[in-house]
Amino acid sequence: MRTIIPAVAAIALGAATLSAPAAAQQEANPYQTSHPIISAPLNIGGAGSFTGVIDPATREMCYGLNAPGLGQPTSAYIRPSAEGSRPVLTLETPVNGASGACTVLPADLARSLTANPSAYTLEVATAMYPNGAVRAQLEG
Repeated sequence: MRTIIPAVAAIALGAATLSAPAAAQQEANPYQTSHPIISAPLNIGGAGSFTGVIDPATREMCYGLNAPGLGQPTSAYIRPSAEGSRPVLTLETPVNGASGACTVLPADLARSLTANPSAYTLEVATAMYPNGAVRAQLEG
């Protein structure tokens, strides 16, 4: 995985809004994407958010994860939503409440996340809550 600065991830994910007129934005905005975007509000057990953009051609997913107020998380991962499922993708552990990176997904996981993101849950664990201090179901 290659780590990227969360602010850069936010721009790359299209979170930044340019102040030019809408017509000019559509013509010149290099941050617009037709790639699938998955996201999750970390609203079970805490607050935060996750946004990932998947390039279907390369299977690369770039993401930003914000999970403030947890102290020091010990891990972050995506797992199938079925109870007792094991993680299928380990994410960069948030430091000071945030992390972001780009990683190439296995082909089957890239297809599955794109086709049915709600079949997966994102969790951030801490020493006190090793099975997930905060979690959220992914959305497409």
